[in-house]
Amino acid sequence: MRLGQNTSFYTISVFCLSYATTTLGMRNWVTLTALLVGSAAAAIASPFWGALADRHGYTGIMTGSLVASALLAFPLFMAFDSKSALLIVVTTTVMIAGVNASNDAIQPGYFTAMFGTRIRYSGVSIGREGGTIIGGGLAPLIATALFARAGHWWPVAGWIVLTSVAGIVGARLARPIPAAREVPVGVAPTTAVR
Repeated sequence: MRLGQNTSFYTISVFCLSYATTTLGMRNWVTLTALLVGSAAAAIASPFWGALADRHGYTGIMTGSLVASALLAFPLFMAFDSKSALLIVVTTTVMIAGVNASNDAIQPGYFTAMFGTRIRYSGVSIGREGGTIIGGGLAPLIATALFARAGHWWPVAGWIVLTSVAGIVGARLARPIPAAREVPVGVAPTTAVR
């Protein structure tokens, strides 16, 4: 799940900055403004996404955000190619505050529910940060390599779609532990009430 969300976010926040200024010849204030507005909107939207997930379920919000990421990958680059500052700011804001913030805001509650208290810290950190290393750390490098090879942004958008689909599969396969079945700390698993 984290792979899809991080690939989208770091492609937008790192690769698209370079793409807009270097390839499209745009002034960097456009993309920096888009990131600033998107981040500010994400800070405001995150509590909304968390409350929505608490009411309607984490899996649906996670899956929906990854589907939106896949659907908006190509339009994102089309907006950049338009060189319209307004369109770039709006599209980037939708991607950051609407798509990525909805995913990010629910992860603490969603991911901790997948692990019992005995392994929760390790399970969440390894899973979450492993996806961050691959999806976030490598996303700009992979996007740059794909763009250099093809000479066009479509493989980069395809990479966002592919990782979003992988995230959707992860969200559909993940199963949170029901609280009633969790073994309390200090109680041997064989003596716990099932």
